Amino acid sequence: MSFQNVLQTLRTAKRCPLHPSLSSLTSIQKIAHLVISATRKNNPSSSDQPHPTAAAAAAEDTEQIISILPNLTPDNVLTILSDRRLNPTNCLDFFKFLQSNESSVSFKLDLQTHLALLTRILKEKRLFSEAETILASITGADGNLRYSFSEIASSAELYFHDRKKTAARFFNLLFNVYIDNGLFDVALEVFNYMIKNGIQVDEKRCSWYLRSLVRYDKIGNCLEFFHKLVESGLEVSTFSLTIVVSGLCKSGEIKIARELVEDMIEKGIKPNIVTSNILINACAMRWKFEELDSVLALMEKEGVTFNRDTYKTLIDGYLSSRRMEEAERILKEMQDKGFEVDTHLYNMIISRYCKIGYIGHALSVFDKMPEKDVKANTDTYCILISGLCEIGQMERVKELLHEMQEKGIDLDQVTFSIMIHKYCDQGMIGEALDLHILMQKKDIMIDVSACGKIASGLCRLGRMNDARTMLTVMAKMGITTPVPCSFEPLLKAMGLPRNLNSDEPESSVPDDDPPPEPSVPDGDPHSGVEVQNLEVTSLNV
Repeated sequence: MSFQNVLQTLRTAKRCPLHPSLSSLTSIQKIAHLVISATRKNNPSSSDQPHPTAAAAAAEDTEQIISILPNLTPDNVLTILSDRRLNPTNCLDFFKFLQSNESSVSFKLDLQTHLALLTRILKEKRLFSEAETILASITGADGNLRYSFSEIASSAELYFHDRKKTAARFFNLLFNVYIDNGLFDVALEVFNYMIKNGIQVDEKRCSWYLRSLVRYDKIGNCLEFFHKLVESGLEVSTFSLTIVVSGLCKSGEIKIARELVEDMIEKGIKPNIVTSNILINACAMRWKFEELDSVLALMEKEGVTFNRDTYKTLIDGYLSSRRMEEAERILKEMQDKGFEVDTHLYNMIISRYCKIGYIGHALSVFDKMPEKDVKANTDTYCILISGLCEIGQMERVKELLHEMQEKGIDLDQVTFSIMIHKYCDQGMIGEALDLHILMQKKDIMIDVSACGKIASGLCRLGRMNDARTMLTVMAKMGITTPVPCSFEPLLKAMGLPRNLNSDEPESSVPDDDPPPEPSVPDGDPHSGVEVQNLEVTSLNV
C-alpha cells in the first residue's frame, strides 16, 4: 500500500465500512479506542488501586477486541496507526496488543506496519528507546536479518519524503542500532545514505561509531570513517578526533596519530588537553622521546597548557627510562606553576625508583616528604619496604616498620609476607616470628608460604616447640600438600605424616636424597653498597 493511498484511506476512515462481521462498529478507530480503554483499565497508575468494576470492563473490552482481530486487514491496521487523532502512546499500545495476540491476527505485522508506527512514536523523545527496540526487530540485529537496509530505506522514503526532521531521527536511530549490534558495514551504508540524501547526521552518533570501531580493534576502519566524516562537510568535534587518536596510539601508530592531529588543525579541528595527554602517554610509556618532543612542540604552538596528568605522565615516563634530569626538570616546572605534588604522586615517584633499582633515590624523596608537608601513607611504606627487601636492607626495613608503628600506620598482608620471606632468607627467624606475632595482633592472616618459611627456619634452629606452634597454625589453615622436607625432624618426633591432613601413618622409608642443610647468608649479595653510602642525586622534591 503506497504512502499516498495510506493518506487517502486516513482521510476517508470515517466513511470506510469494516468487514461485514465488524458492522457493529461505526469506524475502524473504535477498535483502537477499545484497546486504549482496555490498556488504561488494566494498567492504572502506581498511585491508583485497580477497581473490580474497571477490571471487569477492561476484560470485556479485551474479549471484544480479540473476537474482532481475525477480521482485521493490514490496511485496517495502517489506518489506525496513521490516525492523527490517536496520540503516539495510543498507537504503541495498539501495536503491542497486536504483537501479544499475533496468533489471533490473520497476517504478519510487516515492514509497512512497523514504519507506520515509527513515524508516530519518533515524534516524542521519551519513546526513542521503544523505537530503537522496534528497529532492532525489523533489522534482525540479533543476527537474523529480517529486512535489508535497502528494503528499509526504500520503504521509508514513502513515509519520510516530506518529513525531514522525523527522517533524520529515524535514520540516525537506525545507524545507532546497527552500531550497537556490531553491524559496522551496514551502519556505514546508513551513513552514506544520509549524506547522499541530505539527511542531517547526528555527529554524536558518529563519535559512537568511532568508539565502537576502536573497541573492536578496527583501527583502519576507524581512521577511514573519520576521513569520510571530515570530507562530508559535517562539523567534526574534537571528541571524535580524540577517539581516533586514542585508537591509533593503542595500536602503536603514534606518529600517524600526531600527523592526523596536525592535519586536522589545518582544517579547524583543534586538539585539547585530553588529546595531547593521550599522545604524551603513548610516547612516554613506549619511550618514543623524539616523537614526544614533536608532540610537546605541537602543544606549545597550539597553546595547549599542561595539567596535572600531563606532568605526572611525563615524570613517570622519564623515570622509567632513567632520564633523571628530564624528570627533575618537569617536576620543578610542575611545582613552579603551583601544581600540588601530593602523596599519590610521591608514591609514584618512589615506586618508579624502586622498580629500576634506585633505592637511594627513593629514600631521598621519602625523606623530603615532611619538608613539603606531604604525609606518607600505607602505600608509601609498603613500596619502600618491598624495594628495600629486594636488596636485603633489612635493618632499614626494621627502622621503617618501627616508624610506621609509632604513626599508627599498618602494613598490608602482601608486604608482611615479603618481609617474612626476606627475614627467613637471611636467617633472621626471630624477626620473622615477631612479624607473625604482630600480624596476629592486628588480625592479619599470614599466608601459607610465609608460615611454612618460619616453621622451617625454627626447625633448623632446633626450636621445636615454636615450630610445633607454627605447624598447628598451618594445619588450621587447611594445608593438604606435603610440608617442606626441613620439617622432617619435628614431624617424626610428633609421629605425624608429611601431609598434615592425612590419616596414614608416617612411612619409615627414608627419602633417597635428604635435602642439604640450607646455609644462612650474612646479607644479600645483590645489595651492592649500603643505602646510606649511595652517592646519587634524586629528584629535588
